[in-house]
Amino acid sequence: MVIRHICPKLACRPCSTLESPAMPAQVIDKGLPTAHRAAQVLTAKHVDRLPR
Repeated sequence: MVIRHICPKLACRPCSTLESPAMPAQVIDKGLPTAHRAAQVLTAKHVDRLPR
């Protein structure tokens, strides 16, 4: 599964600079897991009592 975040770059005509909005925050800094994957792992570990 690939999640793409498309953020448009906006130009300011008077000052000729490019602006782009901030990207969504990650659950783990510099990590790959999404919020969905982290919730799935925590549910499997604590609710379903599966190892790891």
